[in-house]
Amino acid sequence: MLKFSAISLVSLFLFSNILLACTPDENFCDNDILNQCIGGVWSSISCADTGEVCIGSGILAGCSASVPAGCIENTFQCSPTDPNTRQFCQNGQWLDYDGCLYGCDYSTNTCKACADNTFRCSPTDSNTRQTCSNGNWLDYESCIYGCDYSSLTGQCKPNPTVVGCIDGTFRCSPTVDNQRDRCSNNMWIGYESCSIGCNQLTGSCISPECTSLENFCNGNILTQCVNGKWETKSCVAEGKVCTGIALTAACTAAPSGGSGRIVGESGIAPEDYSSGGGEVKKCTSWSEWYINKSSTKIEKDGTNSRECTDETLRRYCYLSTGVLDFSHYETNENYECGEWSGADKCDYVFESSQAYTDTSGEKCRTCERSTYAYACQPSGKTDYSNTKQSTTCSSWRQCTPEEVAGTTVSPSRSDIDALLEDYGLVIGAVVAVLLLVVLFATYKMFSTPEDES
Repeated sequence: MLKFSAISLVSLFLFSNILLACTPDENFCDNDILNQCIGGVWSSISCADTGEVCIGSGILAGCSASVPAGCIENTFQCSPTDPNTRQFCQNGQWLDYDGCLYGCDYSTNTCKACADNTFRCSPTDSNTRQTCSNGNWLDYESCIYGCDYSSLTGQCKPNPTVVGCIDGTFRCSPTVDNQRDRCSNNMWIGYESCSIGCNQLTGSCISPECTSLENFCNGNILTQCVNGKWETKSCVAEGKVCTGIALTAACTAAPSGGSGRIVGESGIAPEDYSSGGGEVKKCTSWSEWYINKSSTKIEKDGTNSRECTDETLRRYCYLSTGVLDFSHYETNENYECGEWSGADKCDYVFESSQAYTDTSGEKCRTCERSTYAYACQPSGKTDYSNTKQSTTCSSWRQCTPEEVAGTTVSPSRSDIDALLEDYGLVIGAVVAVLLLVVLFATYKMFSTPEDES
């Protein structure tokens, strides 16, 4: 009887420790008692013993000398300076708590659940398609034949008795501009966005002849890549000169020089200089100022914003022979800003998206990478040098032969990661059952007939 009692107490102690396993995220205050998870085991401390009070929750729970003013403890707010950050009140101060992928909702002080005007299949009703409005998922339409969860935009499934398409084939979307659709499971699904356009005959994206990074000046002839095709125009016809390269190539009026001269590579002002110990060449004068590179930025001060242009100007040396020497130049910096706009609200807004297929071994999933640019309204100013990206993916599924042959492979999971991710719940249930069996066997082994009676 004594053996049974001792072993039973040990077993119950071990079992209670398993049940009480915890993490610091679960720390909490019970009046002035601080309940902390230390080493996976609960521990209680009386803050009143030291003349303090218990405040906060989770990893922020602790004893404090007083409850300072400034904000209400354990409450949340959207950051007044970062629309994608949520803050938590601790010790009377607002502290950054977590980031919001789709922005923080200032009316509820919670992170928005989604990006507006996107779609998905309802997680609770397989026959409902939802849309995102004001950062929340709302029911949009009912799907007679069910919603396709493998679709990037949560499309309704077509009538299964009607042959919609042949799996693995492509077409240009009839409803979404510049989108290429792929047939999967007898239905058309958005596959990727085409930057130039979609070829209606082949169902493939039109390959661009060029990109804006290849723009250049040929004398005063500007050669630009417009919608993937080369176009040329004469800057002289507009009374301008061609300056810059790549994204900065443009027909511009030659600006007047500013203050603060910086001498170029030669380190020599307009005077004689020698090239490699050979003939002495004269730099008799300078050309007009040209824009070498230019970028647009947005400056923000509270609710005010303004658009600024940062330009690097360059002028070149004329030799005594009248030849323009591009290896010797001077540079000037020119930074100009417009008027402040007092009613602007600035935030990251959706700019573009690209769909792709991600693979891991024989598993595939459909992903969409979205780009957001920093913009202000109602002035309409946009800072394309300040962007953010987010990626959303569907659940893993078995790859088709075409997908196995062609797409970007994500880093493979380790065997342990894959086992825990795919069968974590099952493993947990098996361990719990085995523990109960061990306890019951221990009881039967050491109990006496009197105990059982």
